[in-house]
Amino acid sequence: STVRSEADGLSFAIQFDQNVQRILDQMIASGKVRRAWLGFRGVSLNPEIVEQIDNVIKQSELHSIKHGVLVLKAYENSPAMQANLMPGDVIVAINDHPIKDIGGLLAVLDEYPIDRPTELNVKRIVLANGKGYDSGDSSGVKIVSLKCKIKPDEYDIFTHKDQPYN
Repeated sequence: STVRSEADGLSFAIQFDQNVQRILDQMIASGKVRRAWLGFRGVSLNPEIVEQIDNVIKQSELHSIKHGVLVLKAYENSPAMQANLMPGDVIVAINDHPIKDIGGLLAVLDEYPIDRPTELNVKRIVLANGKGYDSGDSSGVKIVSLKCKIKPDEYDIFTHKDQPYN
């Protein structure tokens, strides 16, 4: 085997912040990691997703939303379902903290206390003629404020089991 000297001294850095410290402290103390859980599946909104939805749902007005997390599904008995979060909703803020993408949403949730009232600012697609996710007099995007409580999601590092709130 040949050793390449160009790679000598090469190392990679991983950012170590308060979130990492909090997770490590939880793992050492209990063997579990407890994180905030809203109970929905979503994706970061991007131009490709907007174009696909606009092609399927004519007049969706989704192109007027530039950032956020598009909700694909709310899980049964979850805080998201209890707050009436619907597929097609776009989460743009949590407790007045702007949400640009799924990473931003997770970062806000990591810093927010579990079991506290939470406000989700959502842009909901409204289609005329009673079609779509919400009926209204005219089509467009409506801003909706939804209230819920964030619940815990625990991951046991010894059994490798995820135990979401039920």
